[in-house]
Amino acid sequence: MKSASVKHAKTFRFAVALLILLLFLRIDFLAAQILIGDAALTKGETLTTEPMVGFRKFPKGVSIFEVTGEKAGIPADLFIESAKATTWAADELKKFGKNPSNANLADWYRVSASPAGFSKACLAKPTVSALRYAGRVVEADPNLVLCLTHTEINFPEGLRTFHHPVGGSNIEFLEVDQRAFQKFTGSYALVDSASELKSSQAYVKLSNASANINSLPLLNQSAKSVAGEVSFGRPVVYSANEKKLVLPESITSKSDVYWIELALTFRDINPDNLSELEFDAAAPPETSALELIPYRFDKETNVKSLTSSPDIKVEAYGAKVDLGKVFEQEISYKSLKPMIVASGLRESEFSWTLTGESVQKGSQRFVAVLQVPKRQSQIILQFRARAKTKRTFGFQGDIISTERPISAYIKFK
Repeated sequence: MKSASVKHAKTFRFAVALLILLLFLRIDFLAAQILIGDAALTKGETLTTEPMVGFRKFPKGVSIFEVTGEKAGIPADLFIESAKATTWAADELKKFGKNPSNANLADWYRVSASPAGFSKACLAKPTVSALRYAGRVVEADPNLVLCLTHTEINFPEGLRTFHHPVGGSNIEFLEVDQRAFQKFTGSYALVDSASELKSSQAYVKLSNASANINSLPLLNQSAKSVAGEVSFGRPVVYSANEKKLVLPESITSKSDVYWIELALTFRDINPDNLSELEFDAAAPPETSALELIPYRFDKETNVKSLTSSPDIKVEAYGAKVDLGKVFEQEISYKSLKPMIVASGLRESEFSWTLTGESVQKGSQRFVAVLQVPKRQSQIILQFRARAKTKRTFGFQGDIISTERPISAYIKFK
């Protein structure tokens, strides 16, 4: 009992000493703490809410289609395999008095092109199946393959076929409209290339992919699917004086510096379907991000730390608190979880990428310390968000994103 009392007394004295230390350092935890997985943004905090959109999965590359002369087509066996992979096509086939085990291409096409086929295939949630075509296995959303019969890619007069040699075999194809086919495959090629790029380059590819089929509304609606929403928070702006930032004269003589707090909330997206989240911001070219908070946060053997080592490390009641300084402004990273990596330091375009445990529900909150030209009265920040999805979520390139940049007008006092 005595040892326990001594232990509690030491803990109490440590807590009091810690409190005195924090008061001396004038740390405002509510204002300075950066949180991952915080409560969702309220209506008053929200600038706007945008859908997160992705393309339903189709076999990567255009080689699954064959073009000969003026003809373009979908392999007949890929179409039949797609119908068999769904849970509804066989049931609909029985309504037409057909046995699924000996149904032919015309039978499956009839089911797909029916009103029930539209509601079952085109309005279905994204999915992914392994489908066999010409002796190989490809991944695709079987409902999307069937839904194409309800879009501009299908000929109005219905089923038309042709044969074309592929790999030594004479393969049967469903003939499709060549113009719509080129737009469709062109968009998917852009999405595939975007999945290999970072930030702004990826958004250009994704925007072009959407624009490529916007002129074909049925195809556009069928190929794309909304995976959830993201709410962008209203930026909160502080001057360098308000945050008591200590800046070198080489900066203050030519520029003004502002502390800008940013936030976003991903909604209606199960984190289990995601492997990475990214929040991108673009400022005018003459603007520079002096600091991005957090710049990098990681966890090794259950010890939390910043890559730029904090000046003070304390621990109370088993809860680690790391205190760092950004231009003499104290920051608490008490509630962060790994891993978060910022990019774009000293640039006008910057972003934060979240992986691992930091991909979770709730708000993600960040800080950018921006250097702007002297006496500039306002700037425009443009925000985008994207996420890398897990393969089983059923999106092309394993990527979803907002479709347009969101502008926030920042006025300086």
